[in-house]
Amino acid sequence: MAFFDQNISPEEQKSLEEENRELNTEIQEVNEELDVNRKNREEYEDLMEKSKTNLDTYYDKNNVVVKLILFLLFVFIACGLVYYLLLYLRAK
Repeated sequence: MAFFDQNISPEEQKSLEEENRELNTEIQEVNEELDVNRKNREEYEDLMEKSKTNLDTYYDKNNVVVKLILFLLFVFIACGLVYYLLLYLRAK
């Protein structure tokens, strides 16, 4: 532990203090940037939450209305398939 027992000259002490001040100012600048980024992210999330509407949600496949629409679409497709099949068989 002889390294810690050595005396530091006043010039070295001043240079170390100046380096510490520079590092502290850099750290403060980085922290300020992080705070600004955090604030901007929170504002963005709040804006997105406020602009959300009920129409933004997805349609649940278990919803009665969606099931009815899908069933009617299936019936329409099946009737069209039968119609064209009968036209094909009548043409022969």
